[in-house]
Amino acid sequence: MASNRRGGDVIEIEVPMTKVITVKLDYSLVQLIDKLWRSLGYSNRSDFIRDAINYYLAHLMEKIEPGGQQSAERHKRGSGKRA
Repeated sequence: MASNRRGGDVIEIEVPMTKVITVKLDYSLVQLIDKLWRSLGYSNRSDFIRDAINYYLAHLMEKIEPGGQQSAERHKRGSGKRA
């Protein structure tokens, strides 16, 4: 078990086929992301960001390869959005 910067414990759980990445975002972008994930019913920020990335990648794939959305969707783990 590791500790975070605030002195609390951090429990890391290995999830098959995932990788943790670190990104730096402007504070205003994080505020917008937080507003959106809550208002859209996501259970957490990570699930929202994962879906947003998948959505954007599918959009880009469609631009370069018609029908590419299906290819991008194969990499999607599933929505964290509440039912």
